Amino acid sequence: MERFLMESMRFYPPGVNSVSRVSVTDVDFGHICIPKGMEIHVPVEYIHHSDDFWERPEEFDPDRFLPGSRAKLHSCSYMAFGAGPRSCIGQRLVNITTKIILAKILYKFTIELADPQEQLKCVVKILTMVPDKVLVKLKPRQVSK
Repeated sequence: MERFLMESMRFYPPGVNSVSRVSVTDVDFGHICIPKGMEIHVPVEYIHHSDDFWERPEEFDPDRFLPGSRAKLHSCSYMAFGAGPRSCIGQRLVNITTKIILAKILYKFTIELADPQEQLKCVVKILTMVPDKVLVKLKPRQVSK
């Protein structure tokens, strides 16, 4: 479940789609100079879908987060909750809560799209959103007691 949730959040970042920081010193990248005090925005969605950081970035593949595979990732290639010491303080709570809720739902139901031909479309603005409703069927599971 951990890998599935991480890949879901790589595909569709749950929070703000830009991480910002302020340069504490002048930085020169050859032809680009970033002066001290300039605000820099890092486009999370671009990084999460960039082949500079990810193999087959447009393919949904939870196995990319297997322990052996994770070691190969750049430290800032996954920023669903930001990165570094200023990353989202609530990310552990969100992850635990999401797993509990999802486990409870999946224990009782199987989930299917109401229309299997429908494609999930997300809109990335400041936040990632579904533009319209997504209709699903919840089918009760036969849970043995």
